[in-house]
Amino acid sequence: MTSKHTLGMVPEIADFIHHSSPIASSDLALGAAIAVMSSFAAGRYCIQPKGVPEASVVTQGVMLLGECGTGKGAAMEGAERLFQVVGDPAIATGFSTPEVLWNSATQTPGLLLLLANEDHHSLAARDPGFGQERPQPAQSDVLFSLQSHTTGMDAVFYPRPSRSADFKRRHRQAPVTILAETTPQAMRERLPLWMDSSPFYGELLFVGAVRLQKVRNPAPCRVVPPTLLARLRELTALRPSVELVMVQMDQEAEADYRTLVDYCRSAVPPHEPDAMALLAQRVLNVATLYAIGIDHRQPVVTRQLIKEAANLAVWSRELARAGLQGVPRDFTELVADQFPVVH
Repeated sequence: MTSKHTLGMVPEIADFIHHSSPIASSDLALGAAIAVMSSFAAGRYCIQPKGVPEASVVTQGVMLLGECGTGKGAAMEGAERLFQVVGDPAIATGFSTPEVLWNSATQTPGLLLLLANEDHHSLAARDPGFGQERPQPAQSDVLFSLQSHTTGMDAVFYPRPSRSADFKRRHRQAPVTILAETTPQAMRERLPLWMDSSPFYGELLFVGAVRLQKVRNPAPCRVVPPTLLARLRELTALRPSVELVMVQMDQEAEADYRTLVDYCRSAVPPHEPDAMALLAQRVLNVATLYAIGIDHRQPVVTRQLIKEAANLAVWSRELARAGLQGVPRDFTELVADQFPVVH
């Protein structure tokens, strides 16, 4: 496994979240760090591998998945704590109306939206089969209404770069990054019927945790390393910038990504969930966020970063597939027994 010291800000953010939490999981800390990095990227970065018809804005939402007591909530609190120390206001826990959410998203590029366990079903908005019955109406109504809003839900969470009238300069849309948490039981029982048609499903990176691998920090360290703090504050200052940065890929990374895309298009059975969404795009987004964390001025995706991202995305896809198919034994075992430590 690649040394975390060569992977830039993402593992440094994960270290802060891990060591500042009284109950911590290294896997969950890494998942939260990816969402945090996505927020600080603030929709300023896009990438277009060779052969891909259009560029995509780099953004990656994360679902922290684990049994009660594994430290999911602590990881989210660690992310919130980091924003407070940096002095960055681009973090929120909920909205009363879709208009408030949209206004916050456009006024605060890269907004990090935290959704706790009781609101996780809102990622799928609302199951039409339930009629007027909504387990958590407040958040569900906000996101459901946003689907029919003029901007559309995808425009808020997964935008694509648009061009100005003179086609000389790209302008950016402001994505919202989701950091959510839930248990495997709740996800298995409440989400599968909603996921297939959800604009969220397949877009989130699922990161699991093992109860026995959590650690307790009797004296959490909540000091952000000065170098990390300085770089995050630099990114905070760049949030309002309208200039897009095109992320580059080296030849080896391009080749590896093409191999992954070919696999997703030709080697995955047609009845399987969308492998392009669940695997290829997740690998590309996570690898790009690593690259931004290494050099946010001139980020370059390398083969090393593609491999690092694949370590997360492959397991994310397995968790997503098991959740979508509603296989209780396989799903629970994937999360509670078999999930590996990834850093």
